[in-house]
Amino acid sequence: VRGDIDDVPVVVKRYAAAGQRREIATYDLLGRLGVPTLPVFGAGEDWLILEDLVSAGYRPATTADLQDPAIGRLIAGWYDKLHAAGDTLVDAVIDYSELDLIDDAGLAGVEARWPELAPRVAWARAELPGWHELIAHLPRTLTHNDFAATNLAIAWHGGDALMYDHNLTGMGLRASDLRNVRLGLGGAAAAAFLEEYARLAEARGVV
Repeated sequence: VRGDIDDVPVVVKRYAAAGQRREIATYDLLGRLGVPTLPVFGAGEDWLILEDLVSAGYRPATTADLQDPAIGRLIAGWYDKLHAAGDTLVDAVIDYSELDLIDDAGLAGVEARWPELAPRVAWARAELPGWHELIAHLPRTLTHNDFAATNLAIAWHGGDALMYDHNLTGMGLRASDLRNVRLGLGGAAAAAFLEEYARLAEARGVV
């Protein structure tokens, strides 16, 4: 729902499902960690008010942006800020991780939707214990998990970008987030993204 608060355009989000309401706490956490987000004008148990992205100084991304190396580098800057903030968290302060979806129920859902994958699902089910053991020892950070042009905003001045729609943001693997972005970008933009992310991460001691 769109509206105005003191002549400032805003978007009001209401969450019918309890699981979707985690986005409210996520916006609060990102704000406290200094990760760039759309300005929050108010929040309650099941609602969130955000400044409209155009009013906040951004424009919606286009599919053409996903082919632009310059945009790829801006995206890298935002993801580096997100992951750097996540690296400061001692505990998993967000009770959500897409890694938790890798279980018997998740595999059963895959098999039900794509019966032709039954042999591969059976193989994956046998590998689950080993995967869980490996994943348990990997460091986690904040991950956005939902890269798409529809969730990307570019500053009008062209100097930065940010992701919004944080209903899938949680604790996960840095590599998974980077792969999610790389697959969503065109070849030159993806290469620029990875190069810039590596440069930024190395500058803060992450390899």
